Amino acid sequence: MRRFFVTLLLLGGAFLQSAGQNARLYLPETGLPNSQVNRIYQDRSDYIWICTEGGLVRFDGMRFETYQHDRESANCLSSSSVIDMLEDRQGTMWIGTAAGLDILDSEYSSFTHFDLHRNPDTPVNPYIGRLLEIPAAGTLIVGTGGAGVFVIDSKTRQELPEQREKIHRILHTDYIHTMFLDGSGRLWILPGDSKPVILDAVSLEPASGLAWSPDLLKAGDLLRVNDMAEDPVTGDILLGSTEGMLLCKNGSGLIRKVSGHRAATTVAA
Repeated sequence: MRRFFVTLLLLGGAFLQSAGQNARLYLPETGLPNSQVNRIYQDRSDYIWICTEGGLVRFDGMRFETYQHDRESANCLSSSSVIDMLEDRQGTMWIGTAAGLDILDSEYSSFTHFDLHRNPDTPVNPYIGRLLEIPAAGTLIVGTGGAGVFVIDSKTRQELPEQREKIHRILHTDYIHTMFLDGSGRLWILPGDSKPVILDAVSLEPASGLAWSPDLLKAGDLLRVNDMAEDPVTGDILLGSTEGMLLCKNGSGLIRKVSGHRAATTVAA
């Protein structure tokens, strides 16, 4: 399949022109099932997948194919409110919805519901907010809104309750805002109400060698990190937070405000 690039704009105007290129706006009237887009994802076959509040959409550059929840079908999405998706290294297509986790068989356009368990006898189908693969560990990390974090073996598709328990000894909330895997193999779990929990992504033990600057430590649980990104060239990590833009320079281990003063460090918990 030829590679294609799609720009989706949800701001206004049916067609916009900039620098001689057309930017096309897609709305429910032009193919999308819903104008609220939660995530855009490109799989290995170069299909664009659009997670919306009205279903999951596959876009081939010309046509939309929409998958939605159907009460009469056992092989449909758990919910038409689709939050996230991920194709792991095994080729499994994981779909996170507002009512649980699904696996998509794209060949047959059918879904299998994956029940997550807080304990062996109690299935739960929580709001799935973020899916993250840890290739070095062969695991899938599932962040939820209300049931914490689950760990799944990517090859066997089995839950790993011991790893989940290890995370929850440190993570004192069941509400996960987002997660991030950095280039040093650290798993950042960002709750919605406190500063991140930072773990070694393979051992799931607290990451070593990181510290918060004293002014950020004083902020305590009032400090919340909403999103983050890593510079692919320098390895520096930028964090968007309630205290402004934060920076963790590669090799320094100190998390500080971009314009803040470098001071004595205290090892982060």
